[in-house]
Amino acid sequence: MLKKKKWIFYLGHLLRMSTVNKVRLLLTFLGLTTAVFIFAAGSIITESVYQSSLAPVEVMKENTIVVSSENNITDVKDKIAKFLKNSPRDVVNVYEKIMIKSVEHERDKYIFVATDLWGVRDINGMAVASSNIVSCVPLETQIIRGRGITAEDLQTNARVLIIDELSEQILFPYENAIGKTVQFNVGIDGNLVSDDDGRSEEEKFPIFEIVGVIENSYFTNMELLRLKNIFSVKEQGNIRILITAYCPFTTVLEMYESDEYSRRLVYEFQNETAYKRGVSSLQFASDLNPDGKYTFVQSTKDSEMSFLKLRLESQKQMLNTITLLLCIISGISILSISLFTVKERIPEIGIRKAFGASRLDIAFQFIFEMFFVSLFVSAFAVVLSIVACKLAEGFLSERYLIAIKVSLNERNVILPLLVGVIVAVFCSVIPSLYASKIKVTDALRFE
Repeated sequence: MLKKKKWIFYLGHLLRMSTVNKVRLLLTFLGLTTAVFIFAAGSIITESVYQSSLAPVEVMKENTIVVSSENNITDVKDKIAKFLKNSPRDVVNVYEKIMIKSVEHERDKYIFVATDLWGVRDINGMAVASSNIVSCVPLETQIIRGRGITAEDLQTNARVLIIDELSEQILFPYENAIGKTVQFNVGIDGNLVSDDDGRSEEEKFPIFEIVGVIENSYFTNMELLRLKNIFSVKEQGNIRILITAYCPFTTVLEMYESDEYSRRLVYEFQNETAYKRGVSSLQFASDLNPDGKYTFVQSTKDSEMSFLKLRLESQKQMLNTITLLLCIISGISILSISLFTVKERIPEIGIRKAFGASRLDIAFQFIFEMFFVSLFVSAFAVVLSIVACKLAEGFLSERYLIAIKVSLNERNVILPLLVGVIVAVFCSVIPSLYASKIKVTDALRFE
């Protein structure tokens, strides 16, 4: 019991000695806070940018497979049907962005609205979109007004459109778009623009009726953010807005030549088990293709995510390395502060050695003091970095309309805390060893 009390007294004495010099404590606090703050904030920002870069793939609907091929997609579809019983959704994307509206917002400055046209078999529960990372992204969606695409629409090649909420606001502000019509290839002041290729007026400038409105997707929200950023600038030139619209895929096949669109198959599965079986079946069908006639590529959320992570990993490692180097540079300042502490306390070291303190006792004293201070300062710096990143997120979103969501996890909290403590303790080892080797006579004569 007496030994336990001695240790409690001894540790309490060390804690008091670590905070008795306010100047030294302040310098240690500033140096360590800077180091841990840089590392913690850098880790959070790196992880947040990394996760934001993955978002275009992260929104891809679970348990879906997109099949594309340079060969005849119908032949590929028949080939796959021998191995996979699921019926795919046909999706067709027109290469050219189609002009559908223009408005003069200033003198000789216009807002041009074009559509990324997709032909689909069905849109209930799932839509598709394209990005600069993945050319075809299946998305979960819901129809909020009107109807979807029916079997009759497919049979009659109906000229009907389904748009999202943002497209409705752009084309028909403060109005219900259901029942309204839009005309393709509309230029400035309503002038019709198209190549003179021998087609009839109805074929070159088709009119589509809007029959449904779906909820905004991730890509639509990104386009909305881009538009807010554009309109926040005082001096504006011509503004181009790209919306997404869906029609029966048979309508696209009828209106356009085969070299004017890309066609894909989207397979959807009820659960992960069926999805994995589907991936295996498609891989087996792809392998049994010695002559290359039915060559196809399957794209899944997992495969696209793996590819994107591999591409981003080097950038992430580089940013983490820079952050760690800045932390090490800050650690050098901690080393200097520790040496300053030892120099200042040489008389104290001499007195302790005169009363029988060993080298280990002296070294342990300085290391423990730094451990105690670094633990609390690192915790403070981590909390400060989280608050700063959250404030920066709100500021960038409101002021500069930059969509970066702060990503917090256990690694972003625990790792900076450990790094702060480890760097501080490591940087105090050399000064502690130096202090332990000071002779009693030298220490007592030191002024």
